[in-house]
Amino acid sequence: SPALWPWQRGLRGRVDAPELHDDSEPAARFRQLVTITDRLKTDAQQDGLLVVLEDLHWSDGASIRLLRHVANEVGDARLAIVATYRNETDGPLNALLTDLVRADAVVLELGGLARADVADLLRDNGTDNAGLATRLHDATGGNPLLIRLVASDLADGAQIDTLMTERPQLRRLVSSRVATLPADVRAIVEAASVLGERITPSVLAAMTGRDVVAGELDAARRAGVLRGLAFEHALVRDAVYAD
Repeated sequence: SPALWPWQRGLRGRVDAPELHDDSEPAARFRQLVTITDRLKTDAQQDGLLVVLEDLHWSDGASIRLLRHVANEVGDARLAIVATYRNETDGPLNALLTDLVRADAVVLELGGLARADVADLLRDNGTDNAGLATRLHDATGGNPLLIRLVASDLADGAQIDTLMTERPQLRRLVSSRVATLPADVRAIVEAASVLGERITPSVLAAMTGRDVVAGELDAARRAGVLRGLAFEHALVRDAVYAD
């Protein structure tokens, strides 16, 4: 994304919003950080201000530097910033997370929905089926996006064991992270899908004719495809295997 894009969107339409750019000259860059931070604090004085920055794992270094500066300068201003990110994705944010925690940022780990939550979600969408809620929770680990993608198909009578085979478009959505992996990592993940949800590295190495596969497995974990020695979700494994 362009430099400072999350902030560009957040400040769009605000009165006298400063021009944002990633100036390579250190002194000018620092002045810009100070100017934007002061503007945010001023705007927050009267009614308070909430700034939401989404998907910071994809953002540029300038956006993260600005976030760090604001976090250190916010003090008792009526300013709150909510930043969302995937912690398994590499990017400029990872290098500065410790600085943000030092600035009293609160880190909330968001896991999957519980079975009861999945049942509530289905009821909100007109389906009251405890058995379906349990199957969905087991297959998705409570991931809300995956639940939303497959719930209507299952409610219409589709079988979860064959869903990925029968729905190519859905399969591509579920396995989208796999498609972005380097070819050597993707080959290991595809072989792993044949083993099932649990992965035995020594067997996987023998299957693929490699001495070790630890590096490829680590890359798949960082991409959010694997968790430990298992696929992140059973549906992800089903989608890769169906391909």
